Amino acid sequence: MKLTYIEFIFENCDSIKIEGKYIGYFLVDDLKTSIKRIASNSIEKMDSANIVAIEIHKDANKERYAFGQNHIEDFKEMTFDRFKKYGDITSIQFELEEDYVKEGGEPRREYYDYYTTWFGDSEYENEAQKIYLSKSGNLYIVIADKKNIEDFFCLEDIEDEEYMDFHFDMLDVGDKYSNPDRYKTEENRDELSVLTEEKYEK
Repeated sequence: MKLTYIEFIFENCDSIKIEGKYIGYFLVDDLKTSIKRIASNSIEKMDSANIVAIEIHKDANKERYAFGQNHIEDFKEMTFDRFKKYGDITSIQFELEEDYVKEGGEPRREYYDYYTTWFGDSEYENEAQKIYLSKSGNLYIVIADKKNIEDFFCLEDIEDEEYMDFHFDMLDVGDKYSNPDRYKTEENRDELSVLTEEKYEK
């Protein structure tokens, strides 16, 4: 299946939706489900993810307006600036879609909604959330207690522009590589394999 989008919900109820074509490494793990009473006449099922690690291609860093207020200039900002400004992702929602569909058929879709783990005394800043922006402009998000960016991503690799270009090429991630009709040569794939082997032999 392929990721069609992921939406990040913030503590202030604003949100950012990123198309799947911009998502590289993607991990949502240590999942838990709880069922509890939230009111005298209401019981709620809650799904949570204690580990979230996501890589976002620099092409997703587009201009946006907070809360969809595109008529208010003061609400204009770059997407990645919002992630860096506050550590307040409270939940993520994403959709997976079947890769191959019979002619005339509709792809099967699966929808997921998880609360993220939250640590610390602040109601507005989550100590479990870490953000890293690489020199080439790709964004890395980790939300996990006592875990850092380097627990999920090799900093040497993500700062190597040549390696990352091949990495995103292999994943069909980014505006350049997400075109399904683009031509890929076996030579490029072989070159990536050699580059990867050389890195881990050092």
